Amino acid sequence: MSSETVEGRGRRKIGESVLRKEDDRYIQGQGEFSDDINKPDQCYAVFVRSILAHAYIKHIDVAPALNSPGVIAAYTGRDFRDDGCGPIFHKAIEANPIDYRKPSFDDNDPVALSLNQWPLPFDKVRHIGEPVAVVVGETIEAAELGAELVAQDLEQIDAVVDVFQAAAPDAPLVDEDAPGNVCIHHFGGDVEKTDRALGDSSITVEGEFVVPRVATGQLEPRSGIAEYDADADRYIVTAGSQGVYRYRLMIAGALKVDMDKVRVICPDTGGGFGSRGHTGPECVVLPWVAKKLGRPVKWTNSRSESFVSDWQGRDMVLKGRLGLDDNGRITGYQLLVQCNIGAYTICYAPPANASRILTTVYDIPAASMEICAYMTNTLPVLPYRAAGRPEMTYALERLIDLAASKAGVDR
Repeated sequence: MSSETVEGRGRRKIGESVLRKEDDRYIQGQGEFSDDINKPDQCYAVFVRSILAHAYIKHIDVAPALNSPGVIAAYTGRDFRDDGCGPIFHKAIEANPIDYRKPSFDDNDPVALSLNQWPLPFDKVRHIGEPVAVVVGETIEAAELGAELVAQDLEQIDAVVDVFQAAAPDAPLVDEDAPGNVCIHHFGGDVEKTDRALGDSSITVEGEFVVPRVATGQLEPRSGIAEYDADADRYIVTAGSQGVYRYRLMIAGALKVDMDKVRVICPDTGGGFGSRGHTGPECVVLPWVAKKLGRPVKWTNSRSESFVSDWQGRDMVLKGRLGLDDNGRITGYQLLVQCNIGAYTICYAPPANASRILTTVYDIPAASMEICAYMTNTLPVLPYRAAGRPEMTYALERLIDLAASKAGVDR
């Protein structure tokens, strides 16, 4: 029994509803989300985004934008690099939840990569919507008009958009550091035991299950405002998120400053669901621009822009084989999971979660799995609404449906 006392009701019991305390200010319109926040003398940023899924960057011409009325500045990835800044290291391979001292994927796996991401690329673009320049104006309208004038000189490369293309031997490489576009290759369970169990099964069924990609679509579009405190030599970023520590770590790393030089503030957040736990390129570029201009810089994603720039979810193909004995008991289970991670290795939570719940709630004496995560020229995929767990449950439950039908029994 809980020791907390609820006024007028005595002690709260385990399982009893927790009273909400924050609703009054929300229903009265007193919430404070990122776009509600304004700073004195602020200016406005608009990001210019790639029009191609895969291309070498020959030149990004911001001169026309600089000549547009109300435009203060315009920068490209070369400016960011030449300023001594670096890529974002996302630490895609997170700690194992069973033992935090170990990574989810490690040297025991044939492939386990964690690659960097430049917030403004200067060599090539890897997905449609990737930011290639930022235009800053006195007003949001001035910045938008200036951004429309930026010219992208890109040399198109063949793109890879799904796991089937990515797995092909002759597929174009999304990143030269990922062998054959594979960024995670993991095995689990006992393969030999599972093969024997399936071979001895009275009934076997097979199935391929496609879980399509989804846009995360939070109620509040991404937004943020960045400041630079010259006296303290400190960056301040205010943006709705699912945890400021990771943002602080990634921003400091890319700007090449100590973590105590970066402060991240999270106001009210209108939806996260997993994908707002990881730093987007905009939150790295904004404080850099704020320091260069000596002014606060604000940015708010449009809803249309979100569909080509927000981290996305799902995108798995699961191929399974299930065996039953004469009594309808499951004897063996084999699964191949192919994950589309997208253009950058931001977070491997979906395949990591999948690797731990192969048999879900069932007592299966012999089971094995293989997980392949591939890079493609699409938006990166991150945790979203249980991240890998619904996909695993879906595959096994559908195989049980098929097995029950073949055996002529109720599932």
